Amino acid sequence: MTISLYNSSSPHITSHHSTNWQSTIPLLQIFMHKNAMQMHARELQRGLGGEVKPHQCQQCLKSFSSNHQLVQHIRVHTGEKPYKCSYCDRRFKQLSHVQQHTRLHTG
Repeated sequence: MTISLYNSSSPHITSHHSTNWQSTIPLLQIFMHKNAMQMHARELQRGLGGEVKPHQCQQCLKSFSSNHQLVQHIRVHTGEKPYKCSYCDRRFKQLSHVQQHTRLHTG
């Protein structure tokens, strides 16, 4: 028999489990068998409607449908802003954001 308890400050707990006592998801999940814990992890990788989200951030465990979405999300953690406005010094995490910003300069 295996029992897995998680530290309440872990990224998994803070992103998926509420500390509110009225929450429908308990703060601590106790898994009596390894396959129950694995099933729980697979459930977290599904979005609304059962969509599988296989691309997972290793820092916060958030899952995404595409690798492109994961790459954009990782910039939240790294602070990387690879897109620069050609009119000023502002930088952006997403190409669409710099394109929208550029319209301020070009009208």
